[in-house]
Amino acid sequence: MFILALLKNTIMKNLLRFFPVFLLALAAVTFVACEEDDPIPDDLTVLRLDGDNASGPIRAAGTHRFAVRFDESRLTEFDGKNLTGVRLFVGRAPLSLEISAHEGGDIIPGGTGERRIVAGGVIQDGGFFDYTFIDPLPIDASQALWLVAEVELAEDQQSIGCDANGSGVDGGDFIFSSATGWTTFENETGENVNWNIRGLVE
Repeated sequence: MFILALLKNTIMKNLLRFFPVFLLALAAVTFVACEEDDPIPDDLTVLRLDGDNASGPIRAAGTHRFAVRFDESRLTEFDGKNLTGVRLFVGRAPLSLEISAHEGGDIIPGGTGERRIVAGGVIQDGGFFDYTFIDPLPIDASQALWLVAEVELAEDQQSIGCDANGSGVDGGDFIFSSATGWTTFENETGENVNWNIRGLVE
């Protein structure tokens, strides 16, 4: 009986001694798990024209392409670095999503230096998502860089997101449909936005 009482007393003392440490560790884990966004690694840069997501255009059923164009002046500091993927905001998931990068071209995406990725399986929606190219694309600042997101919609819906109306910059709102070909969203609707399509650069 004496030995059992001694063991019980020793265990209780150890529990009381380490309980605050356990609580601190639990709090730290909970804080990390509740962070909304993972920090961007030090060696990763986001190439973007857009602001925070505000909305997304409703497009008719069918295939649509959303594109942003970075001209040579915007690529100077990224010359020689690698485009490793694309980050974009998906509002409501389309039937399919295909992402590509193209070099060259003033009005429509050029065909050289293309890297393409198809989102497989279930396409996530309701936030920003990163898609990584199998092979990085070296950035050549002497020619424009296009990032294109092609979606197939089963019905009229929102898919690719955009920032607030009035924030548009040159190159931020190219759009394609079989009915209109390539144009800008501003030319089509009068609204001035940028697509939430961003390049990931290392």
